[in-house]
Amino acid sequence: MPAIGRECTLDPLNFGMNFIRDSHRIAFRLAEDIQQDRRLTLCGDRCVGGLHRSIHFRYIGNLYGAPLMLNYALPLARNLTGWEGVAFNGWHVNAIAVYQTGSPFSVVNSTPMSNTGVSSDRPNVVGNPYLTNPTIREWFNPAAFAPQAIGTIGSEGRNILIGPPFRHLDCSIFKDFKIEERYTLQARFEAYNITNTPNFANPSATLGTTTIGTITSTRTGSTPRDLQFALRLAF
Repeated sequence: MPAIGRECTLDPLNFGMNFIRDSHRIAFRLAEDIQQDRRLTLCGDRCVGGLHRSIHFRYIGNLYGAPLMLNYALPLARNLTGWEGVAFNGWHVNAIAVYQTGSPFSVVNSTPMSNTGVSSDRPNVVGNPYLTNPTIREWFNPAAFAPQAIGTIGSEGRNILIGPPFRHLDCSIFKDFKIEERYTLQARFEAYNITNTPNFANPSATLGTTTIGTITSTRTGSTPRDLQFALRLAF
């Protein structure tokens, strides 16, 4: 029986870039979280850690004037009067876009087999667990895993599978109406998760259950499209 220890090391690798110009910001990060866990093997179980996200992209924009056309016409629009000034002055468009790759996870036995005191040990890999076109009904191949013999350690590495990505786009449009010199009325229309994209949690990964490989919920904090309209008076 191999020695059972508690040593765990963290070896993160990070590479990121930020682009900032005026009121626009683009952030891109390429990262790898490597952990070595010696609880189950003598030489260590080197794998991606639970914080691993290989790609994280975020765009934050604050555009004054409607997209494209009014960006160029903005200096002229400030000088317009009458109905043209009311229609074309004071527009603001904001956007936040986020893309992040999924979080890693492992398939575990429903009943511990290794007799090491670990509550959820990993089974043997007996086939290819990866699917070309994963769906929420079958995110990975459950037939690729089988329980190991009692008193032995399974061949599955830790965190060999990656869950669904995270995608989110928020947009808002503001329109300022100048009321005399002191007062400004702002009409705000805000759309959170404007594409109504569901962000799914990792699939069930307990061997021997009827839901293994199936995604049954969304991520914590994931919400459907939310539209809001408000008026704000500044003075």
